[in-house]
Amino acid sequence: MRLVLFTDTFPPDVNGVSMTLGRWTEWLRERGVALKVFAPDPPKGDEPRDFVERFLSAPLFLYPPIRLGIPNPLRAQRSFREFRPDLCHIATPGTMGLFGRYLCRRFRVPMVASYHTHLDRYLAYYRLEALQGAYESLNVWFHAPMERVYVPSRETWERLEAMGIRRLELFPRGVDERLFHPPQDPEAARRLLRVRYGIDAPLLLLYVGRIAVEKDLDVLVNALAHVSPAVRRDLALLVVGDGPYRGEFERKVAQAGVPVRFAGFLRGADLREAYQGADLFVFPSSTETYGNVVQEAMAVGLPVLGVSAGGVAERVVHGETGWLVAPRDPEAFARGIELLARDEDLRRRLGRAGHTAVRPHTWDAVFSRLFASMQEVALRASGDPDRRPPWSDPRRETPNARERAPQEVG
Repeated sequence: MRLVLFTDTFPPDVNGVSMTLGRWTEWLRERGVALKVFAPDPPKGDEPRDFVERFLSAPLFLYPPIRLGIPNPLRAQRSFREFRPDLCHIATPGTMGLFGRYLCRRFRVPMVASYHTHLDRYLAYYRLEALQGAYESLNVWFHAPMERVYVPSRETWERLEAMGIRRLELFPRGVDERLFHPPQDPEAARRLLRVRYGIDAPLLLLYVGRIAVEKDLDVLVNALAHVSPAVRRDLALLVVGDGPYRGEFERKVAQAGVPVRFAGFLRGADLREAYQGADLFVFPSSTETYGNVVQEAMAVGLPVLGVSAGGVAERVVHGETGWLVAPRDPEAFARGIELLARDEDLRRRLGRAGHTAVRPHTWDAVFSRLFASMQEVALRASGDPDRRPPWSDPRRETPNARERAPQEVG
């Protein structure tokens, strides 16, 4: 199978969508699958990769961390035709995804989509609720021609199905078990992290993710203010990530009276050591379709405090593999912090159970199922003369597109 991916975010971008797609393309290339990626230029550039076709990009005026690709139609079409894909994977509904949808329909290449983010849930955080209906209509239109729409959770499935989107299939997320695992010496891991960031508090809270209002970080700030002084004086917060809300968030946490350190974006062993050295993972977001960082924390054996909403509620079994409270409720989140801060045995039990629960969720197992599903779509389309791209039938090719047929990747 020859696969082309259209996406509006791709490594070195640091976000859940980008990291998932980066792992997906690595998995495909390791298995010899012919692959072409169409993506925007990142703001700081990227090392040239022969399978990635980059295009100019500009920041979204409402949300600068998101960049919109500006496809060059002639270059993109030429590269697309030369590659001769059997299947299109459309990963995002931005400008690159929209252009990919157009190009794949024009050349009758079957399409699948992966749904990653509830963008409509972000609208209220930016006072754009009036766009809700238009966004839902666009979402339905965008996904209508897709042979399959891969969703990360049951909650996402039900939400899209209620909109009228069909042909849904689960595509959960995996965890790198070679990278994210419990520390051999937990106390040494705790000491190492505290020395690295100059923290001497007895209980270290950890947040990993984008620093943005739609992550419900105000809930965390207000929860810290509601924690009793006896517990709050023992707390410190380590934040891994960055984003447009950082300045205001830093000021509000300081006002709550909790020491905070910002590590910026971390990857690999540095990120693992942050999980391993913390005492409690705090994740107030109610807008997640899955919650990759929650699963990473669980894999390391770090107890999780989250909310009973979105994909996180499917990752965590309350009271067994983590602790869940009502979404967007600072007082409930504060009670969760208090409870877990005071009960070390409960933290250990939740951490051990969380680790056991996520062990089967490897990326290899997840991607193997996804690839088999995509192969099935491509094979079914190849048997329908009206749905095959022109290069799959020499009699229907134009002279400019007639080239040596590519070898099939098994």
